[in-house]
Formats: sequence, structure tokens, C-alpha cells
Amino acid sequence: MRFFRIVGTACLAALLAVSAAAAQEARQEEGTEEAKAPARLSTMDTVVVTATKTEHALGDVPANVSVLTREEIEQAPGTTVLDAMKQMPGVTVDMARGPYGTSTNNTVTIRGMGGDDPGRVLVMIDGMPVNAPGSAIFEWTSINKDSVERIEVVRGPASALYGSSAMGGAINIITRKPVKDGFSTTLDSKYGTYETSQTSLYHSGRVGRFGYWATGEYLRSDGFNAVSDASRRQRASGPERVESENAALNMTWSPDETADFTLMGEYDDYERPGRYLYDRNYKLYTYTRKSLSAKLRKDFGPVESSLSLRGDYLNSDYDTAASNSRQLANTSPALQRFYSGDLQNGFALGEHNFITAGVSGYYGSQDRDMIYYNTSRTRERGGQQNNYAAYLQDEISLLDGDLAIVPGLRYDYWRTEGYDRDTNLSNPARKDYEADIHNNLSKKLGLRYTLPTKIMTWRANYGEAYRIGSLDDYYGEFKGTTALIYRGNPNLKPEESQTLDLGFELSPVQSFSFGLTGYKTWARNYISYVDKPAEGGNAVKQYDNIGKVSIVGFEAFAKWQADERWHLFADYTGLDPSISAGPNDGKQVTGVPLSKGTMGFVYDNPAWFTLRVAGNWLGTVWYDDANTVDEGQYLTWDVRLSRRFAIDESTWIEPYLEAQNLTGEKEVRTIPSSRVATNLFYGGVRVGF
Repeated sequence: MRFFRIVGTACLAALLAVSAAAAQEARQEEGTEEAKAPARLSTMDTVVVTATKTEHALGDVPANVSVLTREEIEQAPGTTVLDAMKQMPGVTVDMARGPYGTSTNNTVTIRGMGGDDPGRVLVMIDGMPVNAPGSAIFEWTSINKDSVERIEVVRGPASALYGSSAMGGAINIITRKPVKDGFSTTLDSKYGTYETSQTSLYHSGRVGRFGYWATGEYLRSDGFNAVSDASRRQRASGPERVESENAALNMTWSPDETADFTLMGEYDDYERPGRYLYDRNYKLYTYTRKSLSAKLRKDFGPVESSLSLRGDYLNSDYDTAASNSRQLANTSPALQRFYSGDLQNGFALGEHNFITAGVSGYYGSQDRDMIYYNTSRTRERGGQQNNYAAYLQDEISLLDGDLAIVPGLRYDYWRTEGYDRDTNLSNPARKDYEADIHNNLSKKLGLRYTLPTKIMTWRANYGEAYRIGSLDDYYGEFKGTTALIYRGNPNLKPEESQTLDLGFELSPVQSFSFGLTGYKTWARNYISYVDKPAEGGNAVKQYDNIGKVSIVGFEAFAKWQADERWHLFADYTGLDPSISAGPNDGKQVTGVPLSKGTMGFVYDNPAWFTLRVAGNWLGTVWYDDANTVDEGQYLTWDVRLSRRFAIDESTWIEPYLEAQNLTGEKEVRTIPSSRVATNLFYGGVRVGF
């Protein structure tokens, strides 16, 4: 709490200083058109779709939404879109392995949801879910930054529109559109710390009513040793190398102005070999994804309809070395299939109402093996999950648009079933678990009121959300290097939550904006690992419903465009995620950062250079149920310096320097035996023509 008071006081002082500067600007402009009717920041006019499934200016939606623009993605140092998301208000990115880690290590938390369990934050690509029901994990390395137009994050429950997993919020990765005319190409190549090299290509073109874009990326690095200094010699560990490649092709055809059809294919392959000095070919983790998606949009006049379809085929494998010998102990290959669809219709009902109605569904399956080399034993586990849903939303606009009321609801029905087969048994017959069938009705109500002067907007939201356990949660089993078994539970109940939030955004002058939102979430049937009786000398942790969780928090942000060259920004998130029932009553939830702060500036002078500096604070993250081991409490800095030179009207070249995770700490740890990659430096060049 002392830290909350210190940081809160510092944030308040900074915001008061910025407010004073903004007030001074207002006095200087007194008597002008802008002073009499202050305009909002340009980001308020950014068009977003995720909050309501319909297009609106960012300032007009009732929900709390953060947007990462194309320009901000380009300016952010690092190798993945997750690096850029660190500076988003209300979004906490815990990058335990930095650019050299997978989603198992690098997690996103929104309003206390996510962290150790990524299934509580829904991730979508162009509005379609990509959290496969098998593991609920999305690999951020699979997205080429050049293919992303913007990232929209809805903070708060979104199950009334999107169903399961949208408890903390929803992240929508929106891909780029083909160029409006002609052809455009961008080539980017960088090299840096740990012999890291990354090269990407983006090309887009349009011929008549046909448009397309294609991306390709290759990343290779010798990697760093993630094991802490104290444990490195004992575990004979070495650097974890990284090899990653991805590609995507998007094609769009518009037969007329009322319709368009988009088809996109994606492929990515990721490997992390190394880690143990005695076997450099040891592959800690491999992952391959193949995806195909299609969207048809048609405007029938009174009704606009869209049909979206997506299929994902995912292969992954974890290798685990024995803790007391230099050999491979077990491996865990998994195959996941995920197919989803959404049919949406929108139409005006009278002068003040706009109705959005649709149906959606998905099918997901997983087959995961645990192969034990020392006993010639194989544990085969898996299952499938089906979901069918219908949703309805009304957008009510009153007082010339200053007041918006958005009620909505969604009904979901799902069925989960699985199997287990152990070849170590005398009779290795397959056991089929009884199907788990549930239904859920999620409701929401959003309010937004904007003062007639447009200088302040108030928002209030009530939302219900739920999460179906992943197939790993139900039926999975994993054994790591220590004598510890992690196991699923086929008797899990779905998680449920209710959230209330209230906040405002203030723009007293055109160049300054400040926002504050407070919220509380009540959750029940929370799923977490609990200790079970040991088996054969191995400790056992199994998923179970641990009871009730209460999350109280607030989000604050400030943005100031001091002049045409200087842009300053800051945000802070504080949380108290407490368990209020069960064996850990009174303790805080593990794997959830209790605080997050970002502050920095952008200096953009085309005649000189563009400089972006951002500091990232990560507060306490409890590692154990007793709340005695802290993963967080560190500050890092990201810096990018670039200069674009025009060669001719259509050709440019942009050399740049990047520094990522700068810190004066000797070793930043995320758990007692692991550390973060810090003080990374890159140099590169972008070319466009």
C-alpha cells in the first residue's frame, strides 16, 4: 500500500503539472474559436469496431477501449506486437523472457484477468477468436508487425458479444487493408544483441476491384540464458536459441460498392532449441500454426450483413529434461484444431436505435501425449469442445448523440468431452469422460454521456462474463524437470464474473486528455492449481475451482501534445485481486501484476529525427499461494531513434537504433530460478518504395 500511495502521489503531481500547462494553453488561446469550443484529441476520432461490433469514433463508445495505431506499432522497439502493447493504457504485459519467450512466459493481463491463465483474455484476429480451446494460448510471435493496421483492446467483460474467455477484456488484432491504388513495398531488417537478426517484407497492391497484401518474416537469435545466476551451474543451462518464420497472404475482391470478399491465409513456425549445454539440439518448445479465414460483407440497404469463417491447425511440442541426469525425460506433442464462424446483421430501428444481432459457434479439439522415455510410458489425453451462441445488442442514441445507452445479451450452449489412455497400465484401455454440458446468458449495459461542450465524457458499464475451461484445464497432464506433476480436472465448473466500472475522460483543450476509471469485479468458481496428495515421489498440483475472487482496481492515463513535435504520455493501473473463499482466503491471486505504470514521450522532427522513450514499471506479481515470493518490482526503459530520408516521391529509407528493457539492475527475475532478457540493442533500416 505504501508503494500505491507513493506512485499515486507522483502520478497526481504529474497530472496536475500537465493540467496547469493545458490551462495555460487555454488562456493563451482565449477568444479564439478553439478556446470557445475545445476539440478533442485526434485519437478520439479513431474508428473502432470491437466494443460494439459496429464502427464508431473512439470517443463515442461506452466501453473503455485502448487503441494501438499503425504508427505506434512502427515506432515501438522490439520484435513482436507484444513489445508495442506494453505502452497501452490498462494493459499489463509481463514479458518474462522478452522477445525470446513464448506465450507461456510472456503474458497479457487486463483488469487482473489473464497472467498465468491466458484464457481469461480473449484474443481475436479481425474479430474472430484465436484462443484455441485446447490450450487457450495465443502465440504472439506468430503475428508480423507489418501486417497489423491497429490493435483494439476492450478493457472489461465482453462476453455479451464474444462469449467465453472475454472476462478481463478482448484484444482484436486488425490486419491492414490493401493500398487504394498501385503498389507499395516495405522491407525491414535489424541486427542486435545475442546475434539476433530479423528481416520482414510487406507488399501490397491493387488492380481494379482486386487488392492484396503479403508479408513474410524471419527471426533468428542465439538467445540468452533465462536461468538465474544462482541456478545456472546446477542445471547446466545455456542460451535458448530462437528460430521463427511467418508468412501471410490477404486477398480482397469488391464486385461493387455494397459488397466485398476477403480471404487470408497464415503460416508460422517457431522453435526454441538449446537451453542445456550437454545437448544443443534439445528443443524446449516448437510451434506451428496454419490458418485460413474468409469474410463476406454485403450491404442490402436496410440491413448490412457479414459472414466470417476461420480455421486454425496447430502443432506444438514441449521437451523436458530430467532434473538429476543429462537426458531427455519426457516430451509432450499436441495437435489442436479450431474452427469458428460468425453471422452478423445490423440495421436501424427507428431514429434512435441500431440493432446488432447474430449467431456464432466453434468446434475445437486437442490430442496431447505425454511420452516418458525412462519408463516407455505414454499418457494420451485429449477432447473436444462445441459451442453455439446467439447475441443481440441495441445502441440507443439520445440528446443529439451526446447520450448513448447500449444494452446487450448473449446466450451460449457448449459441450466438452475428453478421453484418457495410459499405456503403463496392464489394461491400457481408453477411458472416455462423461460429457460436460452447460449454458450461459451474459448481459451488459453500457452508458456514455458527453457534455455538449465536448470537453468531458462519462462512462459507466455493467458486464457479466464467463470462461469455459480449456481442454488442458479439463484433461491435461504435464511433468516438468522437477518432481512435480500438473494435472487437469474433468469436473471443473465454468468461471463466472460480474463487473461494474465508472470513469471519465477530460479534454479541456485540444492538446490534452486525461482519463480515470475505477472498477470492481466479483468472480466465482475461479480456476487455479491446488495441492493434491503426492504420487510416486512426485508432488501433484491439479486444477480446481478455488472459490470466489474480488478484484478492485483503477486505471488512469494522460496524453499531452505539447506542440507539433512533442507528445507526452503516462498511464497507471493499480489492482487488489483478493481470494475471498477456500484454502487461500485473504491471499492475492498469483501471476497477476498488482501495479503497472508507463511514462514517456515522442519527439518527432522530420528535419532531424524521431525519438521515442518509454519507461515501463511492473509491480508485485506473487509467484506462490502464500504470497511470499515476488516476481516483479522492476523498471525498464525502451528507446527508439530513427530518421527517414526521401529518395524520390515514392521511395524512402529509414535507419534506426533501438534499445529495449534497459535497466540498471544486475538481474531482473520473474521467478526464483528465471530471469528477464535486459539491455538489448538493435540497429536496422527500413526501406519503402
